[in-house]
Amino acid sequence: YLSPAYLEKSRSDLQIIDKLTKVAPNMGMRVIISGGYAVDGFLGEITRPHNDVDIQIYGTNADPEEAIERLLDSIAPSEFEYTSEDKGRKEYYHNLLYRFGGSTLDIYYLQTATSPLGKEKHIVKSDGTIDQQEFPEPVFGRIGDISFEIQSPEVELKDKLYKREVRGDPQRFEHEQDIEKLQKVLKN
Repeated sequence: YLSPAYLEKSRSDLQIIDKLTKVAPNMGMRVIISGGYAVDGFLGEITRPHNDVDIQIYGTNADPEEAIERLLDSIAPSEFEYTSEDKGRKEYYHNLLYRFGGSTLDIYYLQTATSPLGKEKHIVKSDGTIDQQEFPEPVFGRIGDISFEIQSPEVELKDKLYKREVRGDPQRFEHEQDIEKLQKVLKN
């Protein structure tokens, strides 16, 4: 059961997802939704409450905060105040947490050496070296009339199982729900 408050929060989150995914390509960036909203986008409906929106942003800007704030400003100039928390630079991405209106955006910024809008992605790693990879074909999710690029369901499932079984993260009820739903759907 989703309370009216959760449904309203989900609508707000989905509006942000919709705006970001429409504006980002015009700014030379690629936005891929991961986490719970990717699962729900794959399933075609909101299946549970979401604490945040997990977003992967690919762009050529070497300054992740500048790139993200430019993107956020483009979808809501002066409408929302947002605060950020820098969760640190990892090998492939920089993780920043933004509170944007009533939504929490857990953003993973990946700097690319070339445009992330093509099939190739050349990620600039934390040590400055360039890792050459290719994007898989885009996978799109849809909730209502909002369509957005999502991390593939197979990758989402693998990530959630890795966090639980290898990394030893505490089991979270919502992740267990996602795992169960994805395993069921992917078996068919």
